[in-house]
Amino acid sequence: MLSLMSNKFVVNNIKILSSWGYNLPCNTDCTICRVSLNTNSLYYQDKGIDSYVVEGTCGHSFHYECIKPWAEKNKTCPICFANWNYKNKPDEPTKSSKIVKNSNSASSNGW
Repeated sequence: MLSLMSNKFVVNNIKILSSWGYNLPCNTDCTICRVSLNTNSLYYQDKGIDSYVVEGTCGHSFHYECIKPWAEKNKTCPICFANWNYKNKPDEPTKSSKIVKNSNSASSNGW
């Protein structure tokens, strides 16, 4: 007589490793600090603050803390010189808060 085996199993122990990365349309490095956009900027690496990646309407991306001083003085993208407008702009961080990373540039919370 054959018995049917169950197709269920129990996981007693598991170790999971995950990673993420931004899916960016143009550049993968911040051309201002020259660090990958999938890591914190040079300005934030030692401060314990997570970088937020912003994209311009031209499609180029930067760490927000890198592009902000440029955008305040210049109205063009530092790569293609198209008019600079944020496609997604975060709220201003405070020293005690961290900017939340968001891989979806069309987020529903207004960023």
